[in-house]
Amino acid sequence: MRGGLQPDLLNDAGWWQTRLWIYAVYAAVIYSRAAAARRSTTLEQVAHDLAARHGLVEDVEVRVRSGDSIRR
Repeated sequence: MRGGLQPDLLNDAGWWQTRLWIYAVYAAVIYSRAAAARRSTTLEQVAHDLAARHGLVEDVEVRVRSGDSIRR
């Protein structure tokens, strides 16, 4: 923006809103479990297939082999 104005709307206007990202995580978990049930497979297989579709299988396998967990 001109004049060096830096709008900081996240802190000024968004502090009162519900954190919508948690609902997105819940939806992803629910849809993944439903997909596993519909395909009669495991949740791990659904996650692996989704990673393969997006070209992330090698990244996931490296993390699994190294014992690196997403939870910290």
